[in-house]
Amino acid sequence: MSAAVQVRWEVYETPDDKPTNDAPKLDQHQRDCIGERLKEMYAALKDEPLSPRLEQLLERLTQSQTE
Repeated sequence: MSAAVQVRWEVYETPDDKPTNDAPKLDQHQRDCIGERLKEMYAALKDEPLSPRLEQLLERLTQSQTE
């Protein structure tokens, strides 16, 4: 199972500050650094045990898909 989440948060001081296009605001190096940190975080989370509540939910979902 995979899910994609897209978050966009922009704050403008005045209407004139609003960008006119959707060009990336970060350069390639900044995006690469963020990507590497996210990969490290996901790798660490992968090794963490699931909470009992989440395990129960996953079990219920698995059972409902097989029915």
